[in-house]
Amino acid sequence: EDAFAARAKAAEGDAKGAWKLEHTDNAFDGGRLLASFRPHVVFLDLGLPGVDIRRVAESIRHDPATQHSRLVGIAADGALQRVDVDATIARPIAAREVKRATGPLPDLSKFRR
Repeated sequence: EDAFAARAKAAEGDAKGAWKLEHTDNAFDGGRLLASFRPHVVFLDLGLPGVDIRRVAESIRHDPATQHSRLVGIAADGALQRVDVDATIARPIAAREVKRATGPLPDLSKFRR
């Protein structure tokens, strides 16, 4: 439910052309999405079952296409893992925490023709 609320809030900016939002609910499709474009911010669920989150974060950090992306971890119930992320957001996700974690986002509408 908090993921739905976060996507809904982010979609507001997406609808305004301020940024592009991509979402997936599994690690396989997440990897495919990362390979398809260079995101400014990556939200990574630190509690994905059956996924080595440290390895995922390390891959994002070392891939030339994503090494400059801001990596934000999402942790359940404040249970934070030791993963190399720029910021961590605890569930339930609050919009102000998303803004704090991402910092200023680029306004892509300025680049559209």
